[in-house]
Amino acid sequence: MENNNLIELSFNYYDLKKKEYKKYYNSSIYEHNYDRTTNIFYLKKNNNNILKFEKQLLGSFNKDTNMFTWGWYYYIDDIKHDNTYVINKILNYIFKMKIKNNDITLNIRNIFLRYQYNISYPLELELILATTLYITKSDMIYRDVNNKNIIFYYLLRNVEIL
Repeated sequence: MENNNLIELSFNYYDLKKKEYKKYYNSSIYEHNYDRTTNIFYLKKNNNNILKFEKQLLGSFNKDTNMFTWGWYYYIDDIKHDNTYVINKILNYIFKMKIKNNDITLNIRNIFLRYQYNISYPLELELILATTLYITKSDMIYRDVNNKNIIFYYLLRNVEIL
């Protein structure tokens, strides 16, 4: 795949998946029968399970500092979070990118290689989310807003509608 198409392909995939799972974006998330070996969680609404999925930590966004922190940083720092093997797939993808004299490709690579990235514009965060969803071929990105200042983003894979 040409790197120049990565942004377009990513946003097309992101938009498609957002439409597909739109009605679930405002639900509350609860852990139910969590097993670290399978990493299975359930999304519940009105005390009924509505989605079953595997959840992987993508990263977090601090609204006070406008910093996005990759999930793999939490894993390295030994904070107890979900397994982040999906994020490692992203890093491997980025390392294999062919860099030409193309500022876009170089900038994307730099965003993904730093453990933290200062978000200056909302579109930068959307670029991270869209590109990550596309590279991993995940089904959905879930925002956990339990903390007022920090939003955790999770990749949901193998979604099963119950």
